[in-house]
Amino acid sequence: MLRRPTFWSVTLAIVVGMVLFRVKYEVIALEQHDTRLKKEIHANKDAIHILKTELTHLNDPKSLQHFTQKYLTELKPVSSGQLITFHDMAGSNTLPKAHATKESPQTNALDAYVAEFAAEASEGIDA
Repeated sequence: MLRRPTFWSVTLAIVVGMVLFRVKYEVIALEQHDTRLKKEIHANKDAIHILKTELTHLNDPKSLQHFTQKYLTELKPVSSGQLITFHDMAGSNTLPKAHATKESPQTNALDAYVAEFAAEASEGIDA
């Protein structure tokens, strides 16, 4: 028959062995997780580096000039006929409601200008 101190010593050894076994596998799992995170961080840093390099290349003036010539061939400078003054724009919107039914000289001028602009724009599209 086992004595009490021997029984408790064997029981304590078994419990400590089980705890150490469990801790060992938890540490292994955490190390694997750490390794995966480090690989992911490294991959993300590489991707950021590549994206910064591409952005630098795309923002290069020579590259921008190339893209402008390739994709914006139909773009032309703004002509003075395309511009109207703020007074012309605000003329029809700032009329009091009592005068809204009457046609004022400002409204007629604005309507004529808009019609002329539309005609020029449609000629530009057809050409």
